[in-house]
Amino acid sequence: MIMTYDWMIYAQNHPPFKKQIEDLIASGNDGELTSRDMHRIKFEAKTQTVVVTPYSKTSDFHRKIIPKKISYRAVLQIINGNWDDLREADIQDV
Repeated sequence: MIMTYDWMIYAQNHPPFKKQIEDLIASGNDGELTSRDMHRIKFEAKTQTVVVTPYSKTSDFHRKIIPKKISYRAVLQIINGNWDDLREADIQDV
């Protein structure tokens, strides 16, 4: 099972993690978060995207995390439970 998007679903149910994501996006700065030793999430302010990769090459889930670039808009939509307004351009392979 692919787990690339699990960090956004996790954020829906964990307000402190959701707030970290929202604050990083609102800050206008680059940053990085990790999620449960599964995901490395790099926030790129210039392109307004996050790049999701496995936490490490040796983590238990590294084969289940397919690297993706996701727009800030899509991240905010998803962490707020709105999956219906996604566009094809919002998620790209890395």
